[in-house]
Amino acid sequence: MSTRPTGPASPATALKAYGKILFSEIVSVVALSVLFVFALFPVVTIGAALVSLIDTFYSSVAYTGTGGGLPRQTSSRASNFVASIWDYLRVGLAFGVVFVVIVTGILTYFFAALAGSSTVVLLVGVFGVYAVVAVLVVLLRAANIIVHAENDDDDDTERPGFVPAVRQAYGTVTDHIAYEAVHVVAATAIVLFALLIPFGVGAFLFPGMITLLEVVFYEELDGVGAETLLYALADPQE
Repeated sequence: MSTRPTGPASPATALKAYGKILFSEIVSVVALSVLFVFALFPVVTIGAALVSLIDTFYSSVAYTGTGGGLPRQTSSRASNFVASIWDYLRVGLAFGVVFVVIVTGILTYFFAALAGSSTVVLLVGVFGVYAVVAVLVVLLRAANIIVHAENDDDDDTERPGFVPAVRQAYGTVTDHIAYEAVHVVAATAIVLFALLIPFGVGAFLFPGMITLLEVVFYEELDGVGAETLLYALADPQE
């Protein structure tokens, strides 16, 4: 249930808060992104690492904004990420399969756009990337819903499985098309930034940037509100 101030969710507020938090937490974003990349190698941990990344940002940024959560130290966040992988290993299997399909789709459309011999092929590639990123947004929202259920203080709240979480995520996105369209555009910009930055550096920025974006946008939509998250920066846990 949302505890944000009354009024419609504002994508501008979410983007503003995201920029400030990203700048302030860039060390954690990079460190967690690097850990995420290493967590991909066992393959079976891909999905669990994705959910764990959401969990760590929620616990260290969103939940801290309400007066609790992880300490601000990057080492504490890294420890939470590693520990959470095992907690989400089972539900993460399905996330991993879908995530691999999504990444494959993004790369396919991206390179198709780069190699496009005509304007039509270029446009198909660009819109293809946007469409696949929209699916990624739904997947990250499903992970976020699972994380919220896991951290809910209500003992009666059960953690949903993959399919129920995806259905709920799809509902939150389609019920707020205009708001989520901005979210998808921002996510697409992050994807393109990660793909275009040289020497593969983007791989060590993209995971943290895209999941932090999801955390901020969902908190603005159905949580404490994006502005409230900034209290985590003003009064961090030590």
